Amino acid sequence: MRAIVETFRERGYAATSLDDLSLATGLSRPSLYAAYGDKLNMYLSAIDAFSTAAAEQAIDALVSGTTVEASLRDFYWTMLDIYYGAETGASGCLVYGTAPSATYEDPVRQRLADSIDELDRTMLRRLRDEVGSEQTRAAAEAAANALIGLSVRVKSGASKRALRAQARRSARMIGSVVEQSEATNQSPP
Repeated sequence: MRAIVETFRERGYAATSLDDLSLATGLSRPSLYAAYGDKLNMYLSAIDAFSTAAAEQAIDALVSGTTVEASLRDFYWTMLDIYYGAETGASGCLVYGTAPSATYEDPVRQRLADSIDELDRTMLRRLRDEVGSEQTRAAAEAAANALIGLSVRVKSGASKRALRAQARRSARMIGSVVEQSEATNQSPP
C-alpha cells in the first residue's frame, strides 16, 4: 500500500494511471485489481492508510505539549515532517493536497469532508481542555485551517524551513487567543 500512497501523493488522483500504480508496486494491472479493486478504491484505501499513519505520528505531539502553543507547534512540525518525507522529498498531504482536485468523485468528496470534520473535532478536543467557549471553537477551526494551509503550501514548493516558521507563528497566535479567552473566563465578574 505504501507505494500506492506515495504514487497518489506525488501525482494526485487524476494524473495517476494504472500503469503508474503497476510500475510503483511491481504488480500487473490484473493483480492490482484483484488486490485493491479499481483505481478509485485504491485511492480511497490510500487516503485511509495515509490518514491513519499521520494520525498515529502526530496526535501524540498535539496532546503532549504543556501549552496550546507548544502542542500546536509540535503537531504542525510533525505533520510537516510527514509532508516532506525523507525518501521522496516534498510530496505533501495525500488528503488535503490531492483530494480537493478529485471531489468530482462523491466518495472522495465525502472522505475529504470526513477528514476535515475529524481534524476540527481533534483540535476542538485539545483546545476545549483549556477553555470551553465559542472562541475556542473559532481557535480550533483556525488551527485546523492552518494545517490545511501548510499542506497546500508544501505542494506549492515552499521550503520546510519557511513553513516551520509559519507553523510557529500560527501556533503562537492561536495559543495566545486561547490563553486570553481562558483569562477572560476566569476573571471575576
